[in-house]
Amino acid sequence: MILHRILSVLLMIGAALALELLFGRRRSPRPRRSRWPANLGLGCLARLGTGNLILWVHAISAGWGYRVGRGFFDRLGWDLLVKYAAFLLVVDFAQYWGHRLQHSVPLLWRIHAIHHTDLEVDATTTARVHPLQALVNIATATVALMLGLGGIVLGFRTLKQAFSVASHTNVRVPALLDRVLRWFIVTPSYHLVHHSAIGTEMNSNYCSVFTFWDRLFGTYTELSRLPVGPGAFGLAERRDPMRLGFWRLMLLPFRPDFPSPDPAAAPAR
Repeated sequence: MILHRILSVLLMIGAALALELLFGRRRSPRPRRSRWPANLGLGCLARLGTGNLILWVHAISAGWGYRVGRGFFDRLGWDLLVKYAAFLLVVDFAQYWGHRLQHSVPLLWRIHAIHHTDLEVDATTTARVHPLQALVNIATATVALMLGLGGIVLGFRTLKQAFSVASHTNVRVPALLDRVLRWFIVTPSYHLVHHSAIGTEMNSNYCSVFTFWDRLFGTYTELSRLPVGPGAFGLAERRDPMRLGFWRLMLLPFRPDFPSPDPAAAPAR
């Protein structure tokens, strides 16, 4: 099952890279060989290691929810499609706040920041996550369990993964279409702002699927100029490509000199 999931993600990334060759928005100033091995290596390890744990948690929650059938939504007696739509909104809402917390809580930032160390953004950036990141995502299964919808959590993860790959893909979407879509769902240009090296831009546009959470909670940033060129992406204190290899990224969260998250990322009280 894990190998199947790794292959499915690699196929998504491969298809996205093919689109980048045909409809690429930006020309990367950095050699792909300096980024892709670390990105894909981290992604595969995350799914072989802690990704295995999260799949088991999801599977157990799905079985428990099916047998017990006593989640919150089950008590409401809603139609199945209504429950699925509500589940999608609730979990996307939870992931929005989970993402914000990963930018403001020092321990969570140490893990999540690995994703932001990429000095370029393309489809392989999707896979640039520390293996410990999967432990944070177990919250998705917990929400599904409480709602009584564990049976569809694996399907939601597939949808979430597809959106994640699409939002990191370096493709040019027609301007008018992009303006319309970003009112509802995350597009590549919408998420590109989140990978900006400028702190105020990085600490915005947190949404995973639907974009109205950013607008509702005041974390939406729309730029007339998208970040491009050398120095546009990544972390200001981690600019040396030679220090962003696979093993250095694996050990980076445990370094005592790891910078704290930007205070501006903390949710307003």
